[in-house]
Amino acid sequence: MMNEQSFRREENTSALLNIDHDGLQAYKARRDRMKKIQELETDINIIKQDMSEIKTMLEKILNRG
Repeated sequence: MMNEQSFRREENTSALLNIDHDGLQAYKARRDRMKKIQELETDINIIKQDMSEIKTMLEKILNRG
């Protein structure tokens, strides 16, 4: 949760800066976890597709015999 203490003004430009380092670290950790989950979902979908192709090939082989 952001509050007024999480911000300060930069002296030269008067830009408002977020100085909540813990919040930034938490955000980065969440972002990295979500990226890893997405990568794993992609890997699972590829494996499912590969398994489906293998199943189709095996069915063709069995039907020939």
